[in-house]
Amino acid sequence: PPMFGNFKANRAILEAQALKDEFAFAVVGDTRSIGTFERLVLELRGMPLDIAVLLGDCANHPTVQDHRYFRAEAAEEYAMSFPEFYVAGNHDVSPAGFSIDHFERDYGPTIFSFEYQRCLFIVLRILNDPSSVDESIEFLEHIRSTSLEAYRKIYVFMHYPPPVSSGFRSRPFPRWRELVDLFEQVKVAF
Repeated sequence: PPMFGNFKANRAILEAQALKDEFAFAVVGDTRSIGTFERLVLELRGMPLDIAVLLGDCANHPTVQDHRYFRAEAAEEYAMSFPEFYVAGNHDVSPAGFSIDHFERDYGPTIFSFEYQRCLFIVLRILNDPSSVDESIEFLEHIRSTSLEAYRKIYVFMHYPPPVSSGFRSRPFPRWRELVDLFEQVKVAF
């Protein structure tokens, strides 16, 4: 779809909009169940949304064929009237089946940020691969070194959430404590 993916053009649509009193965005996770996501899309289309963020696992398997199927479905059935961003999930990418490079060629960068309505939106690539965590932490450290006072809120999106409380179970990944410390330093909205 025209506004699907993480490309600069989709981010520019948001960054160029005038300030509003309110805005809304949807966050949808693990959309591999096509029927479920189709129902969600119907609901989302009826809401006054500005952005949607898919938290990964849109493909059943990290293969070229599964991504072709997803794009074929997404082209018509999932098209929205606002930008949709796609966080890479563990079922979306693999070194042998559908690499990060391939994902980024088809959908745009896997680590990026954009501004909207005086808020900062950050997308990180947190997967099983330690290098993805390292690159995401490096990106977040760079953001921490910039002036963040102008932002009303800072939001972070990633496929694997860190265990931020004792009652929350999450898949472990390297350096998660460091990542949570960075969230606190940049004052990420929870």
